[in-house]
Amino acid sequence: MIAQRLNTGEEKCLYWLASYPKSGNTFLRILLSNYFSPTNEPIHINNISMHDQLNLRKHFEEFLGVSLDEISDELKNELRPDFSLWLSQQQKYSPSFCKVHNQFRFSGEENAVFSHGISKGIVYLIRHPADVALSYAHHMNKSVDETISIMNNEQAFIESDRNPNKLDQFVGSWSQHVLCWSNQTEAPIKILKYENIKNNTQSSLEQLLNFLDIQCDAERLRKAVRFSDLDTSQKQEENGGYKYKYPGAKSFFGRTKSDAILITPAQYAQIVENHEEVMTAFNYTTNYNSYIQQ
Repeated sequence: MIAQRLNTGEEKCLYWLASYPKSGNTFLRILLSNYFSPTNEPIHINNISMHDQLNLRKHFEEFLGVSLDEISDELKNELRPDFSLWLSQQQKYSPSFCKVHNQFRFSGEENAVFSHGISKGIVYLIRHPADVALSYAHHMNKSVDETISIMNNEQAFIESDRNPNKLDQFVGSWSQHVLCWSNQTEAPIKILKYENIKNNTQSSLEQLLNFLDIQCDAERLRKAVRFSDLDTSQKQEENGGYKYKYPGAKSFFGRTKSDAILITPAQYAQIVENHEEVMTAFNYTTNYNSYIQQ
């Protein structure tokens, strides 16, 4: 299979594109969108697909048949795993993809949003937590110290008051998030490092297509890589904006030279103290000097 086909409903078709925020999820979706696109020009950043359907209020209300305002928070939370089952049954194409930042929690668990048996597979993106801290701070227009604290908060949510079109998303700490997805046994998983996708884009995309059981077309592959470079996304944002940019942030696609900041030794030490076990497990250096020289 070179591209997507119509979903017959006879088999599971839904892949989760999962990550802690600011770990490369948007870049991955741009790559895949350009691979599947039949046009010979870069897909616009405001038109990329594979959105976070799991947390869209309008989809949840379609599932409910009533407004969220008419039910209690307790009932809403109780029904979220059933909603994920319903959502999996609505997919028009196989394979289908859904971005997600939630932790991978099932019915009966606190903050659960998933049902068992609906996942075709998982693509999990991981990024060095120091780089996540810098990017997430820029994205939220917060200080790096505030962001490091958020990344260590085991009760952290992306709350719906930030975006009334979304549901609350439980993400927890960076380490929690990585472990709950990477240790799951619900579905086959492909773990991709953002650093590898960025530095070896073509080979990373080819590996991903193999995992997805999608025949790799060489011309589509080259086109996707060429059309998905950061300069193209930045120019599109400069010319037309990006609808998912956080209010108050200067940009979504990369910090400019005037915005660029480096993490301090004290901040890096705090990140290592918070996340050393997971950093070591995924071969991220805990040495500050080694980090800044990369």
